[in-house]
Amino acid sequence: MPSSRPLRRALLAALCAIVTGCAATPGHPTAPAARGRAIGDEHAETRAHERADAQCASPYARLCGAAAERADDRASRHKAVIRDIEHAVLAMVTAQLGVEATSLDDWRAYLASQPAERRDAITRLVRKARALEIDARLAPLEGAVREEMERLRALAIARVAAARHADRAAIGRLERATLDWTDLSALRGEVPRALRMGCGEHLLVDDAWVTKDAESLTLCPGFLLVSRDASDPTPDGPAFRERIAFLLAHELGHVAIGPTLGLERARDAEVRADAIAADILAADLDARAGDAERYLQRTLEPICAPEGDRTHPPGRVRIDEIVARHPRVAAALQCPVDDTGRPAG
Repeated sequence: MPSSRPLRRALLAALCAIVTGCAATPGHPTAPAARGRAIGDEHAETRAHERADAQCASPYARLCGAAAERADDRASRHKAVIRDIEHAVLAMVTAQLGVEATSLDDWRAYLASQPAERRDAITRLVRKARALEIDARLAPLEGAVREEMERLRALAIARVAAARHADRAAIGRLERATLDWTDLSALRGEVPRALRMGCGEHLLVDDAWVTKDAESLTLCPGFLLVSRDASDPTPDGPAFRERIAFLLAHELGHVAIGPTLGLERARDAEVRADAIAADILAADLDARAGDAERYLQRTLEPICAPEGDRTHPPGRVRIDEIVARHPRVAAALQCPVDDTGRPAG
């Protein structure tokens, strides 16, 4: 009878190959090299998930952190816009008065030396010169702002109309909403009180607002001018439009919400307006599949400021909440979304 040892050895070798891969054929899934590749792939996938989790843990740091480190961040650009306009106004006024003042300190010294009545007249002259300078810089932007207003208004109305219980009053307010664009060149220095209250005496506050009846929007000159981008071929180019899109959509969100009374409701309205704006801009994200993160960095820039105020939460809270509430925004950042539809990270 033939010996059974060779058969036993063959069976053991086959079993060893199946269970441990110790004698498997090269290329077999259980071969040592193949198992090494599988383990390496698992580690690589784990590292990729860890990198994604780290990037998605704080959307604010990802979308606003880089901007804060650049020399041309929004706050620096805002200061530069104010400084540039004030120097232009100084040159205009001193030339008109025939006064030599090469610096703001020289100008202040000259102004302090004048009688009160003349100081008042010079102050009016400065206001008029400032209004003319700002108006000249805003003129190339008006068409783009109005176009964005109409584009975003249509998206906002479509969003409200698509709701299960469409709010007809909100749709009516959105249809009636107007953009309050003041012709500063015709004011002769007498700026309307509402504009001064909302945009500052120099009109260069970086902000936007709606009237109490939630039917008229104002974009402050400071907001529009600081939103210009040097990379645009024209002042009203695509980067400028992206920079104004979110805040304009946010104000349209306030129009949709309607008038609010009381501090607590005002705070809630800010969060809701951010949510509406993110929904409105979802179409923009869909159109920028390969460039969505850069678009978000640009359009959310106006709300990146770390500090909040009586009604607006800090920028970190606003940005992180926008990403947390909107799976499409999270998907644009390639952040995972859990079963509740909220980004996981």
